[in-house]
Amino acid sequence: DPADVYRESKEYQAAKADLDKGVFASAGNVTVPIFEHVYAQSPWMQFKVLMYRSGFSVLRDTGNMKAQFMSIVIMGLIIGSLYWQMDLNQSGATNRVALNFLVMAFSFYTGSYKISMLVNARASTFRETTANMYKSWMLYVTDMLADTIVFVPKATIFAILVYFMTGMTLEDNGLHFASYLGMLITVFWLALANAEFFAFVSPNQKLAQAYFSTVQTVFNLFCGFLIRKDNIPPWWIWLYYGNIIRYPLNFFNVNELENLTFSCPGNEGAIPVQVQASYTDGSQTVICDQSQRNNPLCFKYACPITQGQDILDAYGMTEGIDLYVGVTFAMVIAIRLFNAYASSNINWVDK
Repeated sequence: DPADVYRESKEYQAAKADLDKGVFASAGNVTVPIFEHVYAQSPWMQFKVLMYRSGFSVLRDTGNMKAQFMSIVIMGLIIGSLYWQMDLNQSGATNRVALNFLVMAFSFYTGSYKISMLVNARASTFRETTANMYKSWMLYVTDMLADTIVFVPKATIFAILVYFMTGMTLEDNGLHFASYLGMLITVFWLALANAEFFAFVSPNQKLAQAYFSTVQTVFNLFCGFLIRKDNIPPWWIWLYYGNIIRYPLNFFNVNELENLTFSCPGNEGAIPVQVQASYTDGSQTVICDQSQRNNPLCFKYACPITQGQDILDAYGMTEGIDLYVGVTFAMVIAIRLFNAYASSNINWVDK
């Protein structure tokens, strides 16, 4: 065995003797440094160095930043033009709910780019953390903070385009817009956490993307818009209550609709209600059938939606805006805490 030949050589014996005496013996009165902790640097120093690196990594990835902002501007213009300056009529009432659902669906899919970034960084992160350069969760925290460089401006641009192009409410001196913007920034942050979750628990990028898109589609289906709560089968209702889209979606709808009033100009969207079956006009008897729908003596028209609360009641959005805010933030915190744990305890790299 070549290894045995080396161990029997004079070179090996001399090197082993030097090592047994001490690596620093020839240098005089020198001792091996003793570290009080596993990591050479303090947590604060780890945070500062990693924060600089995480921020620099985001800023230098100009290709990703351009793609992110281009998608936001393009979708903002498309959605804004699709629902351009909504009126306070019947279609305007229902379109507001559809608009908010479309915004939510797109916002959650914007976080998918984090999956490839986290999976591709596994090898380098594994080498650095196993060498005790830093704590894994510390890198997660600094990456999370560095992401604000991208998602906060993204959410702001998207909110401005959608909100003002579609003519959403500006009551209370813009308080509704400020609430909308604050929640949209939170949604973008939640969307990133959601994508990161699948990156951490999946062995590879293909499975992570498949799990993410499948679960996201299910959330879209059971958030209460495509299938209303009353129409969801009892054995699937848990997907409604445990839905990460439902709570911010309901917040957006309550924030927009709660104090609005709607009408039916020109009886557009109104429901004809028969007043009487027939009546006598002189010597003639007039039968109030469909041919008399424009006859006010036979039919009157009623607006099905007169208050924003009518829409909220129809969709079951009645738990209160405080609940929607609280649950949304609770989900952000819970998923972020799990991701921080997973970054340190779930490892798919062997070497």
